[in-house]
Amino acid sequence: MRNRRFWRYRAGYTALASLYTELINTTLGVVVLGLMLTVGAALMVRQELLNAAFSAAQIAAETQNIGEAQAAAEDTLIAEGLPATVNGETLFQLSDVAVTTGNSAPVAGVEMTYQFPLPFPRLEDVFGNPNPLPATWTLSVQAAYVNQTYYGGGGA
Repeated sequence: MRNRRFWRYRAGYTALASLYTELINTTLGVVVLGLMLTVGAALMVRQELLNAAFSAAQIAAETQNIGEAQAAAEDTLIAEGLPATVNGETLFQLSDVAVTTGNSAPVAGVEMTYQFPLPFPRLEDVFGNPNPLPATWTLSVQAAYVNQTYYGGGGA
């Protein structure tokens, strides 16, 4: 009689432990999937930032005008579908724009930083974390361009 009661309680605890395990596994799976999607999106945004920085460096090398380079970077970001502003705040900044004119060609170097907005910035509030993640991640890229029209030679 005593043995049967023991196994009955043991079976109940096994089912409860299995339920807790499945809940934890499901939660961890959702967290891992969310991280994979966020990091994948950040890598895609970084590639688009490289395109925008290269475009800005190209314009800076050809015109030696930093304002036009900034406008070219913003136009490229908008064409790529990235937000340039959120709540009135600019998400990107061209820093360290250097145009060096040498004997044969001007070379432009551009460093660009972008505040990548996270898809779910207030997600940790749901779990009761008083210090949630920042709403953006900072991504930084560098690009350089040589104005090849200064090299001369026969044009086609």
